[in-house]
Amino acid sequence: MNFGYLNVEFYLSSVLLVSLVSQVLPLTVEPNVLFVEENWPLQKPLEVEICGDSFKQVRIVLGNDQGVFGLVPLTAKCGTLKLGGKHLDADTIDPEGKKGQFFSLVFEEKNKLQRSTLDVQVVDVNDNPPEFLNLPAEIELSPQQSVVGSVVYTVEVKDPDTGIGGVSRFAISGTDKFAIVNEKCSNSRCSAQLELKKPFEANKVEVLEISARDGASITKSSNEKRALLKITGVPGLQHHGYQKPNAPIFMSVFEGPLHISQNLRLSSKIVKVEAKSVVERNKNIIFYELGKPSAYFDVEKNTGLFS
Repeated sequence: MNFGYLNVEFYLSSVLLVSLVSQVLPLTVEPNVLFVEENWPLQKPLEVEICGDSFKQVRIVLGNDQGVFGLVPLTAKCGTLKLGGKHLDADTIDPEGKKGQFFSLVFEEKNKLQRSTLDVQVVDVNDNPPEFLNLPAEIELSPQQSVVGSVVYTVEVKDPDTGIGGVSRFAISGTDKFAIVNEKCSNSRCSAQLELKKPFEANKVEVLEISARDGASITKSSNEKRALLKITGVPGLQHHGYQKPNAPIFMSVFEGPLHISQNLRLSSKIVKVEAKSVVERNKNIIFYELGKPSAYFDVEKNTGLFS
């Protein structure tokens, strides 16, 4: 037996096997997590590279049921993705009532047992202006409400854009008798108080333009929403029905019904009702309750939070 011949044959077989294995490229996706802005152009390739032994054999086997993404060859072995005719939308509401858009794609090279994944998170862009919440067209000020320093109304807005900095500032124009104070933001909702800075006489009318601008400092663009608010001075305390003397004055005015989602969870906060006392010694003592008992709604006694 010629052992030298066998050793040479084994060596050549091993080299050939290693050579064949090395020529089979693994299926790779780089990066495997991708953030894409919702206004990404349809024909612009996404910033991802997919490589295998033959790109023609690569398929998206999971996560692309609606054909949102399409494969685009770059070379014989590598390619990328583009949007397949449908624009992305980070404001999409999923079946659980959550806002956002996310894809988990699985790629496979035909006739091979190789798979790779790509997670695509759609990033919201600042494309929607703020929305005023229940802002009335007119507010009537009685003498009790016309004390300098009084909060005439609390302006509330929400920013529909997910993940974008909330309302960065409020502003008013057309008057020197009122000012915006106490601007606050929580998640996508912001508020500011309209404070009386100078005496406001009965029968006087002023029309204010209130603006709310969104976009934080890291946002490249911003949007502005404007609304007109008419303020009229009236001779006496205005109320509906019977009201006791020195009764608190509601600072929250709602014109029309409040609309809530059918998917709203139990105990969710819907709106905050605010009132103030016309009696100085009781100015910080306000209690709230429903006019009639309700099986669906309640109001917190000390805060006025309606849920």
